Amino acid sequence: MSEYWVSKKKYFCKYCDIYIADDAPSRQQHENGLRHKGNRDRFIRGLYKEGERRKKDQEEEKREMARVELAAQAAFAQDVGSGRARPSMSNTASSSSSESSKPRPQSSNPFANYSTAASLGFSDPDAERIAALAQQKRSEGVISSAWEVVETPPATVEEPAADTALGKRPADEQEDAAREFKIRKRTLDAGLGKILVIYIERRFR
Repeated sequence: MSEYWVSKKKYFCKYCDIYIADDAPSRQQHENGLRHKGNRDRFIRGLYKEGERRKKDQEEEKREMARVELAAQAAFAQDVGSGRARPSMSNTASSSSSESSKPRPQSSNPFANYSTAASLGFSDPDAERIAALAQQKRSEGVISSAWEVVETPPATVEEPAADTALGKRPADEQEDAAREFKIRKRTLDAGLGKILVIYIERRFR
């Protein structure tokens, strides 16, 4: 049976800056050691100290910028007093700074901030053609864009006049003619059963 060498995986500890065998017993023994615990606590304290130092640097930078701004304003006021600068520059600077500090009101139209073709200097030939056709129709008296509500007058029912010359009878005569007929029912006894007979009878006057 032949023997061969197998490379085992190593684990790097970032607190201690060393490599150890990547198995459970070795890692547990290393992490429970005093050296690893001390290095880990030192690393965490370093993170806190770095954050506090960064915060102090930012506060110091703000104080320095405020001091520089006050010095610049005092120098500018001295220049205005001696006549080397115009006071309008300070007014415009203060107005521009106040305008930049105010938030812009948001419009309800989501496309308000986008530029249009007309604002960029481009003209739409289709829009011009449609506008010219609409103007031509308006001048000719053809209105194609407006709808009007038209009220229809109530319909009047005219009764037909009696025209006896053409063979048409008035409504009263038609009703009288309909009354001349009557529906009759009669039951007949036959050998196989009763038979119902329905017939129309005309009554003569």
